[in-house]
Amino acid sequence: EWDLSLGHDGGVRGFINGKCIMTVPQLRNPAVQGRSRARVRLAKGEHEVTIAFDLAAGFGWGIFFRWNVQGGRRESGIDAAVPELVER
Repeated sequence: EWDLSLGHDGGVRGFINGKCIMTVPQLRNPAVQGRSRARVRLAKGEHEVTIAFDLAAGFGWGIFFRWNVQGGRRESGIDAAVPELVER
């Protein structure tokens, strides 16, 4: 399991492999890291992550994206597979 974490000031929708996992339409300035999160289970292999960002008539300026490891795996010393960016 992973937490997909987004910071954003405009509204967002997050998709993994075409499935909507998050919808947050509210505008809130400034963009703060980790404002919205969605817990997802990912099987081994490649996955497509898409973030739709609403510019909110020019008020949406920033977005942050990161993965968070679940279950204290880092603290316990257990290696977690880290997602790798693959550009197409």
